Amino acid sequence: MKFRTVFLCLCAAVLFFSSCLDLTRYKKYPEINTFILNQGNYGAMDASISIVRDHDDMTVINNAFEKSNGEKLNASSGVDLTLSAYNTMYILTSGPDMIFIVDAENMEHRGTISTGMDMPRAFFCDSDRMYVVNYGSETEDAGGGMYDYTGSFLCVYDLRKNTLIDTLKIGTNAEDILCFDNRAYVTVKEGVLVLDISNAAIAGGIRKIALIESENGAPKQLQYLTESKLAVSYPDKGIGLIDTESNVISGFHEMKIDYDGMICTDASGNNVYTNYRDYAAGTSSVYVLDLDDGSVTELFTGTNIYGFGINPFSNEYYVCDVKSFNSPTELTVYDKDKNVVFTHALGSASYRLVYNFKND
Repeated sequence: MKFRTVFLCLCAAVLFFSSCLDLTRYKKYPEINTFILNQGNYGAMDASISIVRDHDDMTVINNAFEKSNGEKLNASSGVDLTLSAYNTMYILTSGPDMIFIVDAENMEHRGTISTGMDMPRAFFCDSDRMYVVNYGSETEDAGGGMYDYTGSFLCVYDLRKNTLIDTLKIGTNAEDILCFDNRAYVTVKEGVLVLDISNAAIAGGIRKIALIESENGAPKQLQYLTESKLAVSYPDKGIGLIDTESNVISGFHEMKIDYDGMICTDASGNNVYTNYRDYAAGTSSVYVLDLDDGSVTELFTGTNIYGFGINPFSNEYYVCDVKSFNSPTELTVYDKDKNVVFTHALGSASYRLVYNFKND
């Protein structure tokens, strides 16, 4: 489980709507829409998508995929969610291990990709390719009832043909991936693996550049800050800053962050947000690290804040509090001064938020 804020600026287009889904208010404003992946209660096959029509009186559509297509995702777990520059939504699921290809304008299901994946953990797409990190099925006993997934690997797909291009072994316990400037950064138990993906369109074209190790243990999640700086989370330790020119950890900030390494940023790139759960007290909090002065502040508290994001256009905070995995998630939206703007029930275990801006 993790959270990451993603936003896209999309050009003008004619809108087409499914007869199964009432989106008649979709045209009212230059649209700012929040797509939320509900992970679901594992094994209940109830992973789903919720849509919040921001600045349209906060209209919420739960089970949006099902309402548009007449069928559920039918997945044990929703894993990841992203949008391409062409307004195509990709939904990564586990059980089955699959990528659903969806038109983000009307939620119409356009196809699937399933070849090659094995316990997928995260993905990243550019205009032509999709990169999926997988745990794989090779394991070693790590003690304490835990296992290491020693055969983690990367799948590369051609998004024009929706076909598998290549697979590449990448280490142990692969968790996250972030791509830019012909490079891919992947978190594995050994460190942050840096790959040259400039020739990823051909099999065997990916080259390993570096492994960024740290004394803070195994990294979990990545966030883009600037062209020369990434943030990486280290559970129970804090946030490392990666210099992308030298591929080293150039700084480290101690702060509360739980085992899942949840991390996100805002449009400024100057703040990094983490989540920490106190299981004994039955509470959780969102903290913000100000990279300008290194200060850490507690922003919000709840029962189990499982997803969090900052709308890059309105600067509003989206807090997804999972009271129970057997009940709907409570979404609360706050303005920049932390006043409540809106509350609404979502699906089960809401945690991935993607913001999509469309200006007609």
